[in-house]
Amino acid sequence: MKGIVAFVLIFAVLDVGAAQILKRTFSAWRFQERGVLERKYRIVSPIYHHDLAASTDARSMWGNIPYHTTTNSLGFRDDATREVPLRGPLPRLLLLGDSFTEGVGIAFDSTFAGIVATKWRDAGIEVLNGAVAGYSPAMYYRKTKYLLDELGLSIDGVLVFIDISDISNEARQYVVDSADHVIDLEAPPEPRFRSLKASLKDNSVLFHVGDAVKDVIGSRKRYALREEIAAWTFDSAAFERYGRVGAQRAVENMDRLLALLRRQEIALTVAIYPWPDQIAHRDTSGRQVRMWRQWTSANGVGFLNFFPDFIDPAEDPRKTIGRYFIPYDYHWSTEGHRHLAAALLRTDVRRRVSRPVHGVASPQVR
Repeated sequence: MKGIVAFVLIFAVLDVGAAQILKRTFSAWRFQERGVLERKYRIVSPIYHHDLAASTDARSMWGNIPYHTTTNSLGFRDDATREVPLRGPLPRLLLLGDSFTEGVGIAFDSTFAGIVATKWRDAGIEVLNGAVAGYSPAMYYRKTKYLLDELGLSIDGVLVFIDISDISNEARQYVVDSADHVIDLEAPPEPRFRSLKASLKDNSVLFHVGDAVKDVIGSRKRYALREEIAAWTFDSAAFERYGRVGAQRAVENMDRLLALLRRQEIALTVAIYPWPDQIAHRDTSGRQVRMWRQWTSANGVGFLNFFPDFIDPAEDPRKTIGRYFIPYDYHWSTEGHRHLAAALLRTDVRRRVSRPVHGVASPQVR
């Protein structure tokens, strides 16, 4: 018995000691540090819930991926901490979206937003990326209202990338309250076990490696499939759990955004794209596609459907997912961003960005 206790104690000392060396050697090891890094530039907004801090030049972590985040004077992800005047010399296209459009885990110049911004700058259009991880239609509306009516920013077109997860966010998390502010329905305190788990990951080789192995085992995790928040597009039970109310709220907030933009004669375009689950199900005509095609058609809004660009009926879905998505994640890899950028550059959405804009342009349906 004494021998077992001695072995356990020696193993624990070696385990913790090795972890101290590793976390001081490899930045990706430090699980707790990731949250610290993110909190330096992910800030609270009293109006539209959260944002990126302005004029930031910071190290970032997405999972185990180190990358860099730079924001301009508006708090938009950019290639430099540049000063953006409220009115610029070129027509402006504002991008809105969540973590996909922000480009988490990827250098800005390699994100689709960064690629398109460079290409269209040469064509005489300035692209501003107002997307932030965790956004949904409530923020698309309220942040745009703040930028236009309260900050006085001049823009000439808006392109909203509506994510699969937006419907879950609208149903379960974000609402626009009576004061026209976005509030969080959940806002739970961080469970204590999460901080304990983070501490164990940082300070124990056994726990750190065990957690990594748990994520690696099984192709479901490798290809980020069976994500509950993605199932509403093809699963009727998921649609009834949260999809129906989330879709209704999403449409209401997009109605608000459209009314706001029409008052200032700013053209709106909506873009949609699939998650790995939609690719696996070859879900080219599910609820996400149908609802936004119908909404854009009924309201004379431009529509870009990128589902066909990621779903090839002749290719194994896992091969597609492996090519375009970060392993064990449902976000695009660098190759995925390049693919989306190429598809976006083939559209005529930039024709809808002109100065001045007269009335509402006819929809551009792909």
